[in-house]
Amino acid sequence: MQVLTPETSNKLANMSFLCAIFVVIIHVWTPTPVGSVAWWLYAATSMRCIAVPFFFLMSGYLLAGHVGEPGWWKQENTKRIKSLVVPYVIWSLLWLLFLLVMQLLDNVIHERWFLSGTRMIMSAHSVLGFDLFRHPQLPTLWYVRSLIIFVFVSPLLMWALKKNLWIVLGLSAIKVMLYRGEASGTCFYLVDRMFSFGFIFYFLIGMAIRKGMVPIPRKNHSVAVGIIACIICFLIHMIYAAHGEIEALPRGVRFVLGRLYTINTMLWMYFIWMVMPAKRLPQVLTGTSFAIYLVHWFVLVGVWQHFVNRAPRNVVELLMAIVVGVGGTLLVVVLMKKVMPRISPFLFGGR
Repeated sequence: MQVLTPETSNKLANMSFLCAIFVVIIHVWTPTPVGSVAWWLYAATSMRCIAVPFFFLMSGYLLAGHVGEPGWWKQENTKRIKSLVVPYVIWSLLWLLFLLVMQLLDNVIHERWFLSGTRMIMSAHSVLGFDLFRHPQLPTLWYVRSLIIFVFVSPLLMWALKKNLWIVLGLSAIKVMLYRGEASGTCFYLVDRMFSFGFIFYFLIGMAIRKGMVPIPRKNHSVAVGIIACIICFLIHMIYAAHGEIEALPRGVRFVLGRLYTINTMLWMYFIWMVMPAKRLPQVLTGTSFAIYLVHWFVLVGVWQHFVNRAPRNVVELLMAIVVGVGGTLLVVVLMKKVMPRISPFLFGGR
């Protein structure tokens, strides 16, 4: 089994912060029109695609370090109550309150009945993610819910890896590569939505790496991998730009480009990991990764989407959107930790 060295721990912390920033950028609306300078500038941040896959990989890696210890399954699930379940419930309820306030303000502005539109918001099973056929209404919580499930079934996952490593990894990789939206209401749709089956590949890879099941290249190929990733990224966006809209592409072409995008995610992850400094960034940054992930949707919806409510149309608007999303979220998180030092550990899972 791999030992978690201080160098690896520092790189994990740095990568987590970077990926939290990437998540915010992902949720900034894609600039229009396609092919504009702002659109190409946004395309240049395509390495943002590693964000959630890395979070799953890191979670599997860290969990596998405890697999096999006496009482590890009970201890790990107990820890997740504080680190995942409590924040999941709290932020679901805060999002419910946020939606209600926004709806009521909108009713007042447009002179509608004060409680108009609130019944749908009060659908608790959807807000809290108890509806198995939907993600939680706070979109970012799907990752938290999936991670809770992955940890709960981790003994089964580890057993499968030990039994048939490459078959299990191969099947999960095929699911990632052949991902498609399932018809609503089907059995596989339930499994895919609730279990986020497409992302289990990264969780399994993390577990396998930690257990020494997957060989890691010792030679640094970051330059070559980075160049290949850039070329693939450029070709994908050149094709998109030539057709104006993704939907205008033939279905087969869209499928191939989607698979290339998945391969590029793995290439970018390797490249960024290899070039990531082994010196830990300041705690004020690395200690906010999970908090940024939880808070950023409130900032983007509450500020940019509520007051601007359209995609950026030029470079200045794109940069403003990113500054609002990243800078605003980081500011809110730091203030929350400073103003509410006793409450923030519950909000952010002890982080």
